[in-house]
Amino acid sequence: MNSKMSDLVVIGGGAAGLMAGVSAVRAGMKTLIIERLGSVGKKLLATGGGRCNLTRDLPIGELLDGYYGKKNFVRTAIYDFQPAEMIKFFTSLGLECVVEAGGRVFPKSSKASDVLGVLKKEYARLGGELLLGEGVSSILCDDRVCRGVVVDGCEYLAGSVLLSAGGCSMAELGSDGSGFALARELGHKVVQPSPALVGLVVADLPHDKLAGVSLPACSVKVGSGKAAHVFQGDLLFTHKGLSGTVVLDASGIVGRLLEQNKDVKLTISFCNDSKEDWENRFTFWRKSSGVRTISVILSEYFPKRFVKYILDSSNTDESTTLAELKKISQDKIIDFLVASVLEVSRTEGFKKSYVTAGGVDTKEVFPKTLESRRVENLYFAGEVLDVDGRCGGYNLEWAFASARLVINSIGKK
Repeated sequence: MNSKMSDLVVIGGGAAGLMAGVSAVRAGMKTLIIERLGSVGKKLLATGGGRCNLTRDLPIGELLDGYYGKKNFVRTAIYDFQPAEMIKFFTSLGLECVVEAGGRVFPKSSKASDVLGVLKKEYARLGGELLLGEGVSSILCDDRVCRGVVVDGCEYLAGSVLLSAGGCSMAELGSDGSGFALARELGHKVVQPSPALVGLVVADLPHDKLAGVSLPACSVKVGSGKAAHVFQGDLLFTHKGLSGTVVLDASGIVGRLLEQNKDVKLTISFCNDSKEDWENRFTFWRKSSGVRTISVILSEYFPKRFVKYILDSSNTDESTTLAELKKISQDKIIDFLVASVLEVSRTEGFKKSYVTAGGVDTKEVFPKTLESRRVENLYFAGEVLDVDGRCGGYNLEWAFASARLVINSIGKK
């Protein structure tokens, strides 16, 4: 069997793999990135609607809260490569960044291709090696020490191996679940993968009448009591159900519950106002605008197609005036607006999901180095680990920060 030698072999040429590659060659490591597709960074091109939301410029505590109970595991990586440091890194490569509403960071050009371009250019400039169109068939280990990989019968030996092959989402862009199989072969537990940052299918909706309607400020609650998770953001009705930031953020937890064969119901507030706020409005309207119809006055707050859905759901005629509106109908409308309950049939699946929830169990990985607890010199970064974040830069922040932590850890070792 033929063999070649490097300091580091990186499995997967996505966001984490490319950041690791650039960081490694900058640190003087002979580095090889192996990517099963014919080019690197295909999924990176699809992020942020093609604009590439690089990170989220928030206070560190708020940023850590965006990782669904994994804040303690991601803490070291995020602290070591905070948003300001990441912006500085990309600026050093010639990529100007801008911070938009809510702290979302994008390239000034709004082109994900520019992000990929500067990473590829820097990696090539420093002499990093690429092997494209080839998949890793196995990771070589002797006595629980990693020593390289096998590709098409050829051994690629290395002092360290980084597994950054992504999850199962958008397989045509590179994440096909093969990284999970490699981890399992070495004895690592893989938490059941499920789609995240994905639309939800809801059967009990008039899809043909609502598809395309967007509401800017909604909240979605999954579960009840102390176990409840509440998300806020814009909501979009689709031809199958629901999407938008608030739904994408909730979808990871929803997907996990569905994987456990649990019934999942969402409690949705279609606005930022409380029941009391709406009751006060109706009291005022009855006194000042009694001759106006309920349809007209609600259309000042919501799109007309959504208003029709509100009134149909509360069995209220569109021509009903505020003076004619019965208290029982008013209560139905208010309850609908602040606490509608919809049951989720399923997610739209891995083909439509931006991120995979689940992955290599973080209990089997040292959080301060991201080295395997089972196999020495084997490291993990990005989506292959059981870490997923909210919509809007969290997942790329993790991909880049985890990759940097791995390279720093190898350098110190």
